[in-house]
Amino acid sequence: MGAEPAESSRHARSVLWLLAAEAVQKVLTLILFSYVSRRLSIEENAWYSTFIALFPLFTVFTNAGLYDVLVRDVAQRRSRAALLYAPALLLQAGIAAVLVTVLWAGAPALGFEAGLGRVLLIGAPAVALWTWGRMQHAILAAHGHFYAISILNMLLRTALVLGSLLLLYAGVGAQGLVAWMLPVYAVHLGLSWCAVRRIAGATPMRLAMAPCAYLLRQGWPIALGGLAATAACAMDLPLLTAFGAPDSPGYYAIAIRFYLLLAPIADIFAAVLYPVLSRTARESAENQCAALERAVRTFASFGLPMAAGMIVLAKPAVATLCGERYLPSVPAVAALTAFMAIEMLNRGLIEFARAQRRQGIPLGIYGSGVALKAVLCLWAIPRWDIPGLLALNAAFAAWTTLGMMASLRWMLPGASIMKFLRGALLRPMLAALIMACGLWAFRDAPLACTVSLGAFLYAAAAWAFGLYDIAFIRNTLRI
Repeated sequence: MGAEPAESSRHARSVLWLLAAEAVQKVLTLILFSYVSRRLSIEENAWYSTFIALFPLFTVFTNAGLYDVLVRDVAQRRSRAALLYAPALLLQAGIAAVLVTVLWAGAPALGFEAGLGRVLLIGAPAVALWTWGRMQHAILAAHGHFYAISILNMLLRTALVLGSLLLLYAGVGAQGLVAWMLPVYAVHLGLSWCAVRRIAGATPMRLAMAPCAYLLRQGWPIALGGLAATAACAMDLPLLTAFGAPDSPGYYAIAIRFYLLLAPIADIFAAVLYPVLSRTARESAENQCAALERAVRTFASFGLPMAAGMIVLAKPAVATLCGERYLPSVPAVAALTAFMAIEMLNRGLIEFARAQRRQGIPLGIYGSGVALKAVLCLWAIPRWDIPGLLALNAAFAAWTTLGMMASLRWMLPGASIMKFLRGALLRPMLAALIMACGLWAFRDAPLACTVSLGAFLYAAAAWAFGLYDIAFIRNTLRI
């Protein structure tokens, strides 16, 4: 019993490292977000936002699930790194080469307007560089060295944002901003490789066909499931550009930017919890259920208040950060933030399925949902534009949530779903509701004041409902 609080606090310290780095990155990104929205034209803003929205989709493709397989296997048995590390890098190099070739050859043929086509062509090699750098992070994550990942990510974001601000000041457009990613990601790759050798030790580079086949067999369901989950949002702007009103992509791009600003927080918790769930997969069903409940509660403790706060404060947030000309994007900002919160809850279930080597479950649920959404978009967007797209996102969120909850019957036979939901979600939902009510009363106050008030209200409510206790915080901070 005594080991569990200490273990939880160790994981919380890892989260704090990543959150601290993410907080610095978010401040920098908010500055860039505001400056990009004001300096670029609505058309160039749509090009840049389209690439930024597609970037996660491209990286999921080039990752091919190999990052997840490497983290899971090395977390369970560290000797697996010597067998899988080099084959994973080789496979990623081949997949990235395919992506770059397809984009370079296919962008003009796909009928993209010239500006957007050039942005995609310039950005394709940046995707490959980022993917190779992130593979180094897999070794660090499996060994629990999240402080190194935090520092590397913070250096990367600082260089990207400061360079982009200088380029915008010099009058450079969307193409120049994307081109700046190339040297930054190349340096990040080199630093990450050096960090692995210094902190985790030199990993032998052994190439063999059997590990390659194993990685592909384990990775492709993860990759396809990740592509489906990422495509659910990444497809919105291209489809809206093709079938919506002329000004809609520029307004919806603001909502996508807010979504992408908040969504990486889910990646932070997934990075820490996935190795934990992988190790727990070898333990009893009771321990697995307890680990999953803690994981989903962790995601809910951050996703629900972010969604509640943004729904209440969407209008002042858009006006303050982007300017009043983007106020038509307020409904989309609120709706996509709520969609992000639901997907954060599902993320815990997805990571659990992958740790259990049942990656086919999220693939089936998300793949069918994305396919149906893509078909319905062809009908809904020409008729109802952005409102039709938002309605389909709500339907997609309902489908995936119900599907992942139902999958617990297979992953945890005998577990009570209602008891699981009550333990994982009830207290975070009540705390978020109290915060939202307080924010609503002061929604016309300056944005900085309402955000601070919301953070205080949620922290107080979470403390009152027992989400955190003094012993846990002392262990976490080592007071």
